Amino acid sequence: MVINGSIQKNKNNETKILRKGGETMQKPKMFNRVICFVIAMLMLMPSMPASYVFGDTSNLDYIAEDLNEELESELKSEETDTEKEIDEPSAEESKKEESEESETVVLEEPEADAIEILYTISYLIEGTDEQVPDLAPVTGKGKAGDVVIISSPEIAGYKVLDNQPTTLELTEEIEDVVIYYEKLPVESISLLYKIIYKIDGTDETVPGLISVEGEGKAGDIIEVPHPEIEGFRVSGNQPNTLELAEDGGNEVIVYYVPVINEAVTLKINHIILLDEYEEIADTDLLEGLNIGTIIAGKDLVKEELLTEGFEFLYSDPEELEVNEDTEISVYYQESMGENPDNLDEPEYVDAPEIYFPKALRLRNSLLSGSIEWPNQGALHINKVAEPISGISNQWKVTLTLQGKDLTTTSDIVLVIDRSGSMSGSKLTSAKNAAKQFVNTLLYDGNTSTRIAVVSFAGGVAVNSDFKGSNEKQALINAI
Repeated sequence: MVINGSIQKNKNNETKILRKGGETMQKPKMFNRVICFVIAMLMLMPSMPASYVFGDTSNLDYIAEDLNEELESELKSEETDTEKEIDEPSAEESKKEESEESETVVLEEPEADAIEILYTISYLIEGTDEQVPDLAPVTGKGKAGDVVIISSPEIAGYKVLDNQPTTLELTEEIEDVVIYYEKLPVESISLLYKIIYKIDGTDETVPGLISVEGEGKAGDIIEVPHPEIEGFRVSGNQPNTLELAEDGGNEVIVYYVPVINEAVTLKINHIILLDEYEEIADTDLLEGLNIGTIIAGKDLVKEELLTEGFEFLYSDPEELEVNEDTEISVYYQESMGENPDNLDEPEYVDAPEIYFPKALRLRNSLLSGSIEWPNQGALHINKVAEPISGISNQWKVTLTLQGKDLTTTSDIVLVIDRSGSMSGSKLTSAKNAAKQFVNTLLYDGNTSTRIAVVSFAGGVAVNSDFKGSNEKQALINAI
């Protein structure tokens, strides 16, 4: 009798069949009952032959075969169930696998790397290289063929000129574009101002002096009056004018100090300056002055010295505020007469012949006197001497040299390199220099100069034909 496996019991006293491969499995219940019965009979009757228990021992072979068949049947049934558990996925797993299988990944072929092109959009004031306030240049990058939308932001006090570019199509060359704005005139605003009179060292107003109020426009110069008032005087150097400004501050305070009725004396030294030394000619005392009185030195000149042939030079100090123990020095010099050089009316002098060794042709044609004034190419020199009022022996001499230009014309071609080696700040600097050149030469009224613009890179392009000062802006736009 051969059973396909062996019988074991585990710690829970469960009977198991050990397969030939070493794998254990649960033994069928009927098989357990049969085996237990056989073992019990053998234990009770150890001396009883097996044929007595089972009858004919040949029946054991049939029993074993039946047990084997039943065992194999149950083993196959269990293996089938196990395979189903392992091989058959759940409904959710099946759906997930179907979903994963249904996803298709499409790989796109990478495009060839395109060259990035940098561009700059600048906002300038018309006719200048100045940037519009609060509008910084816009920089960006793209690819050849891209069309960039150019915005022209609104800004207070400025207006975009007509026919400014609105788009920029990028090319392989670096691109720069300028949007020009017109500066609008500033409307004058009426500004209020106020002049207040206060006592120095306090916040009190001067009794009897009313504040002055008025209005004007920005930049107006308002005269600040210093009215006299009994018992007070102006304190030191107070403002005489007020310039009106839009940002406020159009208020000025004039300070006064109380007048002390105590009389003081001012000492005046009259000093004559000689060649190698100075001499005190006289000393005067000016009595009965109030403290704080302002006196100028030129008002203290001694008339007797003027009649003796001396003239006033200056005083030290030029002006003073009278206090106790103050003095002033007034300086004189010997008078040289009203006209020591005996000059009469303004004198006119003909231009001398001018010699230029390196320009003989120019000298002979223009400066030799062959061209009379005021013909083109002529020169004219004029000298005028005028006495200075109030000062002896001092004259104002004015020398004027005039010339008449020869009319000539000039046609200038500006050539700008815009190749790749000029990319970035190099090309920007070249354009700015060209614009400055145009602004300098094509000044208003210049009808003798014309300028054209040509640029080159891989090829040559004529950006602008010859234009004069009346078409200067179009020339700048072409640059």
